[in-house]
Amino acid sequence: MANKLVLKKLRAKNFRSIGNVFLEIDYQVALSTLIASDANGSGKSNLAVWALYFALFGKPYGKDCKIGGLVNSKSTKDCVVELEFETLGHSWLVRRGYKPGIFEIYKDGILIEPEAAKGDQQAHLQSIIGMDEKAFCNIVALGVERFVPFVQMDTAQRRAFVEQMLDLIVVSQMNANAKERRKVLKKQLEQLAYENGMTETKHQGRTRT
Repeated sequence: MANKLVLKKLRAKNFRSIGNVFLEIDYQVALSTLIASDANGSGKSNLAVWALYFALFGKPYGKDCKIGGLVNSKSTKDCVVELEFETLGHSWLVRRGYKPGIFEIYKDGILIEPEAAKGDQQAHLQSIIGMDEKAFCNIVALGVERFVPFVQMDTAQRRAFVEQMLDLIVVSQMNANAKERRKVLKKQLEQLAYENGMTETKHQGRTRT
């Protein structure tokens, strides 16, 4: 999380209880934003938490909810969420949708060519924002559905969380690169040992002859 992430605007339509007109949060209006309403089902948590999570990770925030359940039950289509933010010295827009499926990333107003696989594109987005979904749910979007106290994390989760908080992700990346390089070198040594053995066998055969 070395790069400062500044949320600008979030908007959604046909997303859960939000109808066919974009409902928007402007994070830059004031230092703090309070979303309030007397009516249940008006879209407070849907926009503040669910839409934000879906924009960045493409999943329902509720663990028991399927992605089809994110579409407004009346419109049944054109579910769209857009998030504007700044980081790495650039302005970004993530546009995510369902029915039809949409996953677009814009950098300074220009659409980035999608990666070969959605998984690669999602990994690229997470590298831009500087955190994975576990860290996001424990730092940015705090809710009972996905928040996990630090003491309840396993060893791997604690390490990943601390590395992101202290900007030590590069250590794990270097460790992974070193392990991969070690595998390559091991295969090369095995191949050389095999070729050396074959050469010695041929030489011994010629000597006996």
